[in-house]
Amino acid sequence: MTSSEDADRRRAEKVRQVGPFRYSPIQDLLDSTLTTRERCRLARELAEKGHTDPFGRQ
Repeated sequence: MTSSEDADRRRAEKVRQVGPFRYSPIQDLLDSTLTTRERCRLARELAEKGHTDPFGRQ
């Protein structure tokens, strides 16, 4: 395996980790039973929190 192929493989693995991680905090906002007011409140609460990426960085 060439270094370019290895770098591509590492990049692809990182993408596979980040995708689900980005979705997880907002999945509750997609609940169809929430009212607009409830959804806005949850979105504000989420925006106020600090977040850590899948690699431990803030």
